[in-house]
Formats: sequence, C-alpha cells, structure tokens
Amino acid sequence: MKPNFQLTKVAFAALALFGTGMLPTPGYGGNATGSVYTMSNAAGGNAVLMFPRATDGSLMPAQSFPTGGLGTGAGLGNGHGLVLSEDGLWLLVVNAGSSDVSLFAVGRNGLQLTGKPTPSGGTQPISVTVDDGLVYVLNAGSENIAGFQISGSSAQLTALASSVRPLGGTGNGPAEISFSPDGRNLVVTEKATNQLVVFPVAADGTPAQSPEVVPSSGTTPFGFDFAGRHELLVANAAGGAAGASSVSAYQIARNGNLTVTGSAVPTELTAACWLAVAPNQIYAYTADTPASTITGFLVGPRGSLTLLNGNGVTASPGSGSKPIDLAFSQDGQFIYSLNSGSNTISAFQVDGQGVLTPVTTGVTQTIPTGANGLAVQKVLNNIAPSVGGGHNANECLFNWAEGSYPGLFGLVGQFTQVSSVFDYRYYPGTQSYVGVSSTDNHVYYQGPDGNRIDEGPWTSWLATANCL
Repeated sequence: MKPNFQLTKVAFAALALFGTGMLPTPGYGGNATGSVYTMSNAAGGNAVLMFPRATDGSLMPAQSFPTGGLGTGAGLGNGHGLVLSEDGLWLLVVNAGSSDVSLFAVGRNGLQLTGKPTPSGGTQPISVTVDDGLVYVLNAGSENIAGFQISGSSAQLTALASSVRPLGGTGNGPAEISFSPDGRNLVVTEKATNQLVVFPVAADGTPAQSPEVVPSSGTTPFGFDFAGRHELLVANAAGGAAGASSVSAYQIARNGNLTVTGSAVPTELTAACWLAVAPNQIYAYTADTPASTITGFLVGPRGSLTLLNGNGVTASPGSGSKPIDLAFSQDGQFIYSLNSGSNTISAFQVDGQGVLTPVTTGVTQTIPTGANGLAVQKVLNNIAPSVGGGHNANECLFNWAEGSYPGLFGLVGQFTQVSSVFDYRYYPGTQSYVGVSSTDNHVYYQGPDGNRIDEGPWTSWLATANCL
C-alpha cells in the first residue's frame, strides 16, 4: 500500500510540536479518556477550555489554552465553532471578534498553539470544517467561505489560493459549514434565506465557482450532521415559532446534487438548532434552546426519521439550561450538551435504545457566558498497526533501534507515545523520531531536518529486530 504522504507528514508535524511535552497531566493519571473542548469566545481574548473525561463520562476541571484571537462575548448563531481533525491530531478554532482562525496540535493531555492566528479570509468567522488537512471557514460578516491547508512541514495553517467564494447575495444568515463524509463537497446552511448551499470541491481543494443552491424543506435550517456517506440531516429552527421546529433529510450525491428524501419531521418543540448523529448512525439528537430539551430520533433507511418520544422530549439538561450544542464521544456511549442558560456542560449516557441517562457522578463543570462550540477528543490509546504484535512489538522494536543506532537516537527516547496515526518515540538529544504508521504498517524515521523517511514494512523490521 502506498503511504499517504500528506497524512503521515502532517501527523509527524503535530507530534513534533510536543516532543517531551506529551507527558501525563498531574491529577488526571489513567482516569482520563480523552477530553471535551469548548471555547470561551471572550471579547477580551478567546481561549479553548479542555475538560478531561473520566471513564464514566463525567468531566474533570478545565485547562485553558488561549487562541491568540478575540471572541465576541455573545452568541454566534452557529455550529462547529471549533472542530477536531478526523485523526484527532489538530483542533481548529474560529475567533469571531478578530476575524481569524487558530490551529492547535492535540496531545494526550493538552494543546499547543502552532503559531499566530491566521486571517479567516473574511470577517466574523463562525464555523470551520476539516478533511485530510484541507480546512474551510464560514465567515458570517462577509458572507463567504475560504480555504486553508494544514502544512505538514511547518505545522501552520496557510491560505489556499483561489478558494474564497461568496455565498451569494446579502443577509444570508449562515450557520454552519461541513465537508460531506467523502470530502467531495462543502455544505452550508443559510438561516435567513431558508437555503442549503453545496460547493463541489475540485482535486486542488478549491470549491466550485457556482454552487448548488437548494431550498430547505424546513424553515430556518441551522445545524446538521451526516448519517452515512450520503444522508444529510438538518435541524430547522422555524424562526423560533412555538412547537414548529423540525428535522429534514436529504441525499447528497458525489457531484453535490442534493435531493430531499421526505417531509420535514416535527420535533414537537420550538427551536431545534443543533443536531448530532450517533457514531453508529442509528440515532440522531437535536438541542432545543427555548425548551431546554434534547430530542431523539431513530434514523432509518435514506435518513428516514422517527421520534423516540412522542412529545419530543428525550432528555433535559435542566430547567433553564438552554442547550446550544451537542457532541458525541467517539464510542457513542456519551453525548454532551453545551448549556448557555446554566453555563454548564452536561453529560448523558446513551443506551442501545437511544435513551439518554444523565451522568450524575463527578462535579458539574461550569463555562463562561458566551462560550461556544463543542468537540470531543478521540481517545488516544493504542491504535497500533493492525497486523500481529501491536504495541508490545513496537516497544521491542524501538528498544532494539536505540541499541543498534545510537548515533541516530542518542539518549533513550521518551516512553512510547500513541496517536491515532503513529506509535512512536521522540529523542530530544537528536531531535528525531522513530514511529510505526497505522496507515500503511511501515516504519518511519524523522531527523532534525524534518524530513520523513519510509524505512520499509513493519513486519520486516520486526523480523530483523527479533521482535516477532
């Protein structure tokens, strides 16, 4: 299998930012299983708040990581204000008050800002999406989208030439942008025009000059998610009309054509604005701010929807909580709610029937007024190559490499680190890495010059090192 150069290069760039810094955070130890992220959106200085997750779904006290940009201190009427890359190595955050975007490298127990925020290609960025190192930002002030790339050589976010596209007209009220699951299309919801805009993405990463514009099957399309490669589910807030919100289902083709697959399904509540699909793609949930409730749906073929509860109330984060975002854990066992009324994050356990049970252990963690966006980190446990041996074989291989090539690796490296792409060791004495990629099951070496070298199949090296 040919190595995915972009993926491995960008992954090593993320790892290089941490070096010796990816050590366990005092107080969390082995109880943390990933983290939940939100942003303060503070006008005086935006920051990411990272809440480590316990195994029971409860959250531990937050660490704060300044973005270097400014928030607005108020609601943004958006979805995906911050987002994790699919490999879990990068976190992207919009700074709506300073019209720029921040890029963080993600470690086991912390974040590292890669540099100064990058101008967003417009004004008031409110939503961001990423696919295989390609990033797009939705600017509400200038009503356009703009593209960027995560540079593997410099670990920076760089503007993509000829990628800025207007949404068309003015007063669109954009809410969210996201890549389709196959990365071929960008979808934008427009609240004010009741439209969905689809930009097919060319091989060079630039969007089509003339997007497909489709009337929404419900009023005030807002947050959305995908239930499979082609099923798009959109929450319709219905302008806040009492009991009028709904969820619409669409089929998106590879060329960006969007087709409504049925009538919008009522939530029986007032303003369904945010939507999250469970990782198993069997259940979907919307957050209703005025009602302070969460509504669950069973997702059937072609995105067909059935309410889990006749009155639309599957769960509530509490009276007056006013949820404004939802996000699932990677394993689908927990869903988290960002609550603007109570300034809290709530956790619910999800059972096999889609029932949500509040997590009552731990201490309720508070967030600042105006906080925005919600993302859940993938658990960075052992995702070693799929062929036999896994993590223990890598330990053996790295130990052998240190003894066989002391000139390359110098002093003994940091204990073996695991990301969703590499098992690796970092050697501060020579600023070098040795790692095994789960993408192609090859061994890679990266020296102080930053060049990554494919050293060949993992199994061949295991045989040489007598680690089989």
